[in-house]
Amino acid sequence: PFLGEIPIDPEIRKGGDSGVPIVESHPESNAAKAFNQIAESILDTVEKK
Repeated sequence: PFLGEIPIDPEIRKGGDSGVPIVESHPESNAAKAFNQIAESILDTVEKK
């Protein structure tokens, strides 16, 4: 299933290289918000089962 879209953001790669996820380093960025929304969607689906 389609979970969502994550905008292209160079900070995602930088965070991957440094080991710091974008949701920690730039929590207000569109990419971090997209990751959080996808995580919430997955959690909602799992909780319903």
